[in-house]
Amino acid sequence: MNYMPIPQDMTDCTYANGISVKMRQPLQEWQISFEDKSTSTRLQLDLKAIMPAAFRPVGGHFTQALKTSGELVLRGKRHRIDGYFTRDRSWGDPRSEEKKDPPPAGWHVAVFRESLAFHDFSFESPNSPRPWRPGTPDMRTARTFYGATCGRTGGSSE
Repeated sequence: MNYMPIPQDMTDCTYANGISVKMRQPLQEWQISFEDKSTSTRLQLDLKAIMPAAFRPVGGHFTQALKTSGELVLRGKRHRIDGYFTRDRSWGDPRSEEKKDPPPAGWHVAVFRESLAFHDFSFESPNSPRPWRPGTPDMRTARTFYGATCGRTGGSSE
């Protein structure tokens, strides 16, 4: 495998492939840009947090809803960027490839507008019947691998 070298300053850098990343404010605002004149391709992407980063209580993971704006010019054709993105980052947890039988789980992310977004990770209650796998051990003795995180910003009363 070939990887690009990690830059000395990841808060304001240009990678070997020409992509530039600039953190304007930690956990709040970034700018990503790229230009390839030979293919008439250019990207100008601004990302702004619309909610605080939601960290897992034991650390090692966070999620955050972002507003995206900017422009992509692809082979000379302009495309406006105006939407939302959710960043999801984990680090430091051991990642065993050992087979496990956790209950069914769901990861849900929704961004309705700048004043309403949520991130939720949920799984079947350990106290409920376990129809997904007859004979599954009582999950109350198993390690809880993650809880729910939610975020909401703005003054809406919804």
